[in-house]
Amino acid sequence: MKLNHLDLSVSDVAQARDFFVEHFDFTCLEDKSEKMSILRGADGFVLVLDKLKSNDSPNYPAQFHIGFILNNENEVENKRAQLQRAGIEVPHQLRKNTRGTMFYFTAPGGILIEVSCR
Repeated sequence: MKLNHLDLSVSDVAQARDFFVEHFDFTCLEDKSEKMSILRGADGFVLVLDKLKSNDSPNYPAQFHIGFILNNENEVENKRAQLQRAGIEVPHQLRKNTRGTMFYFTAPGGILIEVSCR
């Protein structure tokens, strides 16, 4: 069985869509105005961005996040630097532990993202 998609509720669909297209190589497959965008990643994974039903912020559990894996520490550092140059608030240093090298940051829409390598 293959995981087909992830559907995230966001307050601003266009902002979240543009973020994933620009910074994480997603392609927009379908855009339903401000209500929903369906994106596909380079590996075929589908990410659905759905407009919140109210004006509240999404209420994801504290540890909930999306993880992107890269090939090595240099690629992780390059992604961190690229996001920083784009004005996105990211940590100044990478974290290293027994799982690998990584950083976490909050994307538009309040989505916690991990970028790492093993």
